[in-house]
Amino acid sequence: MLGNAAQTEVNENEEITELSGKLSFQALDDKLMHLILENDSDAIEKGKTIQESLDAGIGALTVDLMMENMVRSYSWAQKLFGDRLIRTITGYDPAYIENNIRIPEFQRELKSSIGKRIEALKKEGLLEKDGSITEKGVELSSLLLFIEELNHIKARTYGERHDDKAAQEEKQPYAKPFKGERFRDISLKKTLRAAIQRSRKKIQREDLRVVETKKRGELHLVYAIDASGSMKGEKIRNAKKAGIALAYRAIEEKNKVGLLIFSKRTKSEVPCGSSFVNILKSLAAIKAREETDIAQAIHSAANLFQKTSASKHLILLTDSIPTIGEKPVEETLHEASSARAQGITISLIGLNLNEEGRKLSERIVELGGGRLYLIRDIEKLDTIILEDYDAA
Repeated sequence: MLGNAAQTEVNENEEITELSGKLSFQALDDKLMHLILENDSDAIEKGKTIQESLDAGIGALTVDLMMENMVRSYSWAQKLFGDRLIRTITGYDPAYIENNIRIPEFQRELKSSIGKRIEALKKEGLLEKDGSITEKGVELSSLLLFIEELNHIKARTYGERHDDKAAQEEKQPYAKPFKGERFRDISLKKTLRAAIQRSRKKIQREDLRVVETKKRGELHLVYAIDASGSMKGEKIRNAKKAGIALAYRAIEEKNKVGLLIFSKRTKSEVPCGSSFVNILKSLAAIKAREETDIAQAIHSAANLFQKTSASKHLILLTDSIPTIGEKPVEETLHEASSARAQGITISLIGLNLNEEGRKLSERIVELGGGRLYLIRDIEKLDTIILEDYDAA
């Protein structure tokens, strides 16, 4: 069981390791993967446009949609599309557009620029004729998200400074003499230290040291993301990246992961134990719309777990209290109790919750036997997610 509800901040994270096992990307378009990995600027720019459209909750990208909203009310267009999408789809700085949108000549120039970019996306098979995003578009977006999150975590890991050497040494796994264990578990650093202490010029078998890591039982977990309208933009983008970090780490460690996207209804379900590619594509395709029904989310998430003796853990991400149902608060607490009775622990990550939302969140994790994280810095979401995974 997890600890009591507590507000937690994470200052440390582990480096992501190489792909293996079920992390295979064979189900994705090889051409797209090569373009991203080779840092093709055109492919990356197109991927960003698709990604920003999804994060903004746009159903279809069309010239008329963009122009109508920007000309009628640019401030409204900013709320609807977001500055990032406006910049990528137009090629202009949002502030420049705001200052010149009333000029007829600029409107024609802007319309032409948007039209060319949209046509290029259609030509590449990233958009349908009506401007809706294709499966290939979602794949490109998912690959871009994955690479961005991988680089983000690595940069943070390499940039950390550990001043307390004693504390760090305490966190290191125990090293013991090699006695036929797997060669991959041999610690080069500790082996060299043992050889040096014995004044060796060459490493001998008795110098070999292996790392003995603490083992835990199999873990099945579901990441449930609130995709209501208030999550649009930066919130949903970071929620996706945090999901990528979580799934990557968990599957690499041979645990099973599922995904639930919800608002006033369940939008998407990925059963626990699915491949990393399925989770990645489902995360990339999220669009934030509608209201929040946390009670239904907990109920649906509980059904995604397999019947197993493994530990079961639900990570619930939301930025608001439930707004659906006759008695949304009571229904939410009932579902939390029901999930716990099924052996599922629940942790909740609250994004900028108000006082009412905080109190309800405390009750949910109290009933669910999990932990509560109240955060305002959305950029730290992936480290929070990984901390909860490690504590599960």
